[in-house]
Amino acid sequence: MIWRFSFPRGRDVMLDLSLIEPPEIGSYCGREASVRAHEIESRRPNPASLYVNEKSRNEALKHYCVSARPKSTHTSKRHRPFCYNPILDTGYISYHSLSNEWISQRAFDSFLKFRVDAPQVFSWIRSLEVRDWHWYPVTIESLALGRRCIATLPLLLETLFPLSELREVTIVLAKGYGSAIERLYDVSFPVQSNPMDGKKQIVDEVTAVLESRKAESKWNHGVPKVYVKFWSKLRA
Repeated sequence: MIWRFSFPRGRDVMLDLSLIEPPEIGSYCGREASVRAHEIESRRPNPASLYVNEKSRNEALKHYCVSARPKSTHTSKRHRPFCYNPILDTGYISYHSLSNEWISQRAFDSFLKFRVDAPQVFSWIRSLEVRDWHWYPVTIESLALGRRCIATLPLLLETLFPLSELREVTIVLAKGYGSAIERLYDVSFPVQSNPMDGKKQIVDEVTAVLESRKAESKWNHGVPKVYVKFWSKLRA
């Protein structure tokens, strides 16, 4: 029981396993995003209780989803085990992995693998971040026509549907967006008073799409609340 007090708080854990590669390799998400993802994982150690003794490990396994990461295709070095507690950790997925169809499917499968490996932990997920978001207006009408080459929302939505306890989704804009974002043209969400309230437009658009698809979800608490924050607000 005492080992619970040693569990670290505030760890950032990447939930789409496909992006964990050494930064020198390059990646589908671009070098800078890859380097940042690799550094974030490297600086957030797994709980020490996993390695002390059998009793401490058994206690940790009651509260964490622990799984071996896929072997790298570029190096013989193995990544440390994936370790995630949805109450103590910040789980995030990447816009970049969702926007590439080949990687998206692999990332999507890895994410839903939790449901098989750790159904209890999977059901605890209440919040999720989507990082490195590049914003394009996406209307409900366009989503009804299927996937668009620049729209990641359909895949994002498919990822969110099974999360029965999900209550909030935070969109983290990619590096380069300033503190004030100009609204993009979208006939469904016209400018009202402030042309620089792009953050509100993102929230409104994503919320509208989630609302339109909620019948396909397993959400027990209604449509998740949508938030937007900037890259600069992430911990280094």
